[in-house]
Amino acid sequence: MERVGSSPGQWIADALAPYHSPGRRATLGSTVAGTVPDCFEAYARILHRVDNYPGEPLRWADVAAANGKAIHPAVQFATIAGTGVGEGATVDGRLVSPPPEGQLDGAQLCTLAGILSGHTTTTEEVFLAVWDGWGWLNGGSSLSVSLIEGGSPGASFPDGGLGVDSDNLALLQQAWEQAKEQVWMLQAATPAVAGETLDVAGGFREYLVFRGTAHNLATPPWTAAYPGADSQSPNLAWPADHAWCVATEIDFDSTLVGGTAEAISAVVHSPELEALEVSPGTPLDWKADTINRLGRH
Repeated sequence: MERVGSSPGQWIADALAPYHSPGRRATLGSTVAGTVPDCFEAYARILHRVDNYPGEPLRWADVAAANGKAIHPAVQFATIAGTGVGEGATVDGRLVSPPPEGQLDGAQLCTLAGILSGHTTTTEEVFLAVWDGWGWLNGGSSLSVSLIEGGSPGASFPDGGLGVDSDNLALLQQAWEQAKEQVWMLQAATPAVAGETLDVAGGFREYLVFRGTAHNLATPPWTAAYPGADSQSPNLAWPADHAWCVATEIDFDSTLVGGTAEAISAVVHSPELEALEVSPGTPLDWKADTINRLGRH
């Protein structure tokens, strides 16, 4: 894959800009059309699964059923969980985390990529974009190194202590130098290009854009190149023929897809995905769920 400039995704930025203009973002910015272009036949919303460690991830329908709530296009996790916004849920007496925001899990991403690859004529030219504000992409403000017994870089000692004697201190210094070199190499591997970020609505969101294939939708380039990015799905993805567009807004716990009626039907009816058909005007902000009551039981 190669890093490209903003021009391949300008059509998306142009389509979203009106929904984020002054005076309109508060009402329209959180709609489907404020996240994915409103030029498609049909749209789907994929609900991000809930981590249920050590068991299988939970669907929103599982949480809704446990709390006597309903699943519908504008459903919000807080309303079916009966908790506050951003809080977890209790299912069968166990507390589970809320669904992740800004990323679709790997299993669902692979399924989605497989479906969409059959609905474009340009499978060998697909663009992937990732928000440029992720901490792992910018190196963050700190870098940590730990050691395991025997002196190899890795996890901490079983007792939780580093035991920094002269030998361990030398090993720590070596690991630190190796880590700094790795960070430098990663930064050098992402050169600046003209119009390097895709700017949506005057800085509301800026994305780095990569050119690849439909296969790369399931295996984005940054997952292997950047520490901490192994689970990050593309925030935007589209083929050169604009047959569909995938959008995972960083503050949303669901992923949106626009495409042909046939493609969206395949997404909605996939047994591996928990997806609902939505419209361009479907609201997705935390107040959007007027069917289920927001708040605690």
